[in-house]
Amino acid sequence: MHRKGRGPPSGSRQTRKRSLRPLRERREQQHEADTEPKLADLDGIYARLIALHDNRSKEESARINARLILLLANHIGHQDILLEAMSLAGREKLS
Repeated sequence: MHRKGRGPPSGSRQTRKRSLRPLRERREQQHEADTEPKLADLDGIYARLIALHDNRSKEESARINARLILLLANHIGHQDILLEAMSLAGREKLS
């Protein structure tokens, strides 16, 4: 139900779709894995990751890593970026 001369009512489907377009476009433009450090405490995160594996078998650690990777992959949500990240992770050194 449109009001004359004012466009769709606030909160309508058309309004929401229009407001999401710039976000979708920005996400679609990001085609590369970002390897620049973004975390304030990289050493702390590394220590927590190592601690996560303390007193675990190799199998338990592998399952934890797989779950963590899948959770983060789902959060990222872009297959091209994930494939590039996998390629980068398979290298001995990140450049």
